[in-house]
Amino acid sequence: MGAQSKPPLVRHPTSGPLVGSVGPGTGLAFAQEHFPQTGSLLRIATAYFSVNGYDAIEPFVPSAARISVLIGKGEGDRQAVQTVVLTAVSDELKSAQADTLAEAVEDMIDRIEAGRLRIADARSVRPRYHCKFYISSDRLAWHGSANLSANGLSKQAEQASVVTDQAVIRQWSEWFDQVAAESFDLTEDLASLLRGWLGLAEPFEAYLAALAALFPSPSVNREAEALEPVYFQRALASWGLEQLARYRGALFVVSTGLGKTIIGAEIAGALMARGALHHLLLVAPRAVHLPWRGQLVARRVPVHAFDTSVLFKKASRDRLSKVGAFDTLIERADDRTLVLIDEVHEYRNQSLRSLTGRKAAVFERIQRAIEGGASVLLMTGSAYATDLQNLLSQLRLLPPKGAPDLTRTPEPWSARSAAAFTALPVVLPLGYSHVLAMAERRGDVDEHGPFLPYSNGPAYLPEELHSRLISYALPAETTATRAFDRGAFASKRRAPHARYDDQLHAAVEEYADPLYGTALDAWLSSPRAFRLAVWQNLAAIPPGETLSLGLDDTPRPNATLFGDLIPPGRLAPDWVTPYNSSLHMTYVNRRHLLVPVLSGIGDPSRQADDKVLRLVEALRALYATNQRIKAVVFVTLHETALHVTQHLKRRLPKLAIETTVRRRKRNAELKDPHERHRLRVRFSPGSHPDDPHPDEPLDVLVCTDADGVGVNLQDAWVVVNYDLPAGADILIQRLGRILRAVRTPRPPLTLLTLVPQLGLSDAPHHVAQRIRMRIERLRKREDASAEILGSGILPPDGELEAEISLRGTVDAPAALAPAKENDIGGLAAHLATLEEHRGEAERLAANPRHTSRFARIKATRLVAVFRTDGQARTIVFDPRAHDGKGSIVSEATLDALDLLRCAPGTPRAPALKAKPSAIPALTTQAIKVWCTQEDIDPNTVERVVAVLLIPGDPTAPARVV
Repeated sequence: MGAQSKPPLVRHPTSGPLVGSVGPGTGLAFAQEHFPQTGSLLRIATAYFSVNGYDAIEPFVPSAARISVLIGKGEGDRQAVQTVVLTAVSDELKSAQADTLAEAVEDMIDRIEAGRLRIADARSVRPRYHCKFYISSDRLAWHGSANLSANGLSKQAEQASVVTDQAVIRQWSEWFDQVAAESFDLTEDLASLLRGWLGLAEPFEAYLAALAALFPSPSVNREAEALEPVYFQRALASWGLEQLARYRGALFVVSTGLGKTIIGAEIAGALMARGALHHLLLVAPRAVHLPWRGQLVARRVPVHAFDTSVLFKKASRDRLSKVGAFDTLIERADDRTLVLIDEVHEYRNQSLRSLTGRKAAVFERIQRAIEGGASVLLMTGSAYATDLQNLLSQLRLLPPKGAPDLTRTPEPWSARSAAAFTALPVVLPLGYSHVLAMAERRGDVDEHGPFLPYSNGPAYLPEELHSRLISYALPAETTATRAFDRGAFASKRRAPHARYDDQLHAAVEEYADPLYGTALDAWLSSPRAFRLAVWQNLAAIPPGETLSLGLDDTPRPNATLFGDLIPPGRLAPDWVTPYNSSLHMTYVNRRHLLVPVLSGIGDPSRQADDKVLRLVEALRALYATNQRIKAVVFVTLHETALHVTQHLKRRLPKLAIETTVRRRKRNAELKDPHERHRLRVRFSPGSHPDDPHPDEPLDVLVCTDADGVGVNLQDAWVVVNYDLPAGADILIQRLGRILRAVRTPRPPLTLLTLVPQLGLSDAPHHVAQRIRMRIERLRKREDASAEILGSGILPPDGELEAEISLRGTVDAPAALAPAKENDIGGLAAHLATLEEHRGEAERLAANPRHTSRFARIKATRLVAVFRTDGQARTIVFDPRAHDGKGSIVSEATLDALDLLRCAPGTPRAPALKAKPSAIPALTTQAIKVWCTQEDIDPNTVERVVAVLLIPGDPTAPARVV
């Protein structure tokens, strides 16, 4: 270490025995001058103490001398001074360059263990003292303003004067010894702290300390109405707060039923409690506004709520309108504004619009808020629907990476695969499979299975899903196939259509035929819907052909227009709205192809088709097995809802069946929101505890996807995909209505998915290929979605039925191995460990820790966790890169945690050839590289954890490295 050069001494004007000096470095100069003459005991009375101060004087104190330090500054009881002193020392050891203190710490520990160093609190002594003096022998002492700290001895302008009067020195020594005898000894507490810092910590303790630093419990002001978050919701809220602080944005992909609302409300509540939130703009489907408002207000967060459609609409200057009010708040956005978008997958095609040169109003609005300083919190239960640009669209709503400068524009977040998407630091995936694994790791399992420990009792998590594909014959398949393939539903002009190609990573321009697609959807849905599509086709008579048919252009009832096509004794709908696009084929040729189709369909109200009969058969079997049924049936078309409800009521008279669709005049339409809500209460009273429970409960509810988002139907245990959706997100949202933790165990969850059986699949028919491609695309999309959330929901390819573990591919993690792709891994594993050991972890995180262990890696790595500007950061450092200067391999938090993760009892791998200070020194090196890269002052960095990972078997005994 070596002493600093002392300042010139200034003789006291009296030329007596006192010798004085003033200025920076005065204390250190006196120590250098007089401490070598110390006898058996060096007495120091000081207001402050620091390891840096001890480090400065240690070279000048004879090794055999004892050092006794009294600390006398400040007010408070002994417990308070103990906390203050130990906290001050701990803060020193957390500094980025604390490795320079390693030798001083070693020396302090050696002196303490040899009984040659004592540090005591004298603040309880009466009267209190504020003096600073140093007695190095019976013949010499000095006093002044210099404390035993780096600042007091070396940096601040201090004064000191030498005393040689032996009577004075004797009086001071007697006073010191008396006070020392009455003071509170801090030596062992300090020694414990120093040993903990200098010695190698247990690897599992270092892992826990890192978790506690990265996921601190948020402080939230909750009213009685606020639902208490469970462990993973608290931890996700902590993670989200860190991402908002670091990136001003975060995207949660959390499976439906796991509490997105509580997580988002906790984040907003924590920001509000910190004074960091002034405006919260909630953009969400209207159906979920009530629960969002309830949880936000219960955390004292005022909220401006807007429907999802507000981002799509044209700007408005009318501040009284919803759009105008939203735009006004966007223009006023600042760094205390949070834009919270729930069900953000609703904006999945905005990136595609932008790629094809079209205006993306959604991006423009959110970008204005971001430019004003706002943070953005995105939430969804199903990020992936059809292609990779779904993910890109959602990422584009986040603040871009980095900050703009004069040479570059910040880049939006992006990913070229589902795996890369989940690896982004701003994306937080949590699937149902992860929560099941966490419950088991925590031991939250009883005779009913895994559960969530809610404050008012356990809620049980279903572990398996019986998923079954049911094939059905299409109505009038032969004649309908001929009509499709010969162009009876083809438009004259096809509309340009952009599609994102995942292989090319670009938008591809295609041409789509909306009339063909609409008719195909109707055919796959139900005979009733398809019959209407055929009537609409036949009602579309070009003006040039009406005269040849002996008709004018006046709209007329179908009985007049199609009298010869209506079976005897039956009437067609009074009116049919014709297609408003020109069809490619002439009316006569279309009529020739479509009349046989109508004949094949027959009367859907009288005769049940194969599809509805297969559903009746499946529901009967489930009812017979369980002696009860509670099923929600999802359809895509209103006509189909009426058709299915009619035939289910007719064939299952013991069951109470209703639908959310009604017939009104000429059209089928949704019932009003209040009536639909009453039906949901009748169907699932347990999901609506605050509503009066009805006397007539429902067994089966037939609904559209309007009731597939933001609706809790947890009493049900059967979901029917009567109509296949186009995107995987809708499949997930449908199942999410029932895939929830419940108070009382239910029968096994069942998912029934009806798929068309293509009797002509071996023939080269165009429509059959289209249908087959639809099914294959949906399966691929569901597989991609499963990559994000951890488990699929359809039977494996080639199988019609499967018992699907809702853990998916999640396994209990190996005790000592790093995370693997098929492991619980990622966020969920770490959160489970943290919440299991939360109290211990927070205690461990109070002081810096470092250790070394073996790991299954190819090259040595240092993992460091540190704080700067109040934020926890992580780096993975390669100490051998760049000729020993080292380089940062990763700054991703999950990369660091996956390397740190280990089990209790994991053995240390001490670097026996190096001093214990080797790891702190390496940590300083790593932090300095990061600070240089980020242009940050290392003195603002506070270290938390450092672990040196050495290639080897983590279960093997420690060896010399």
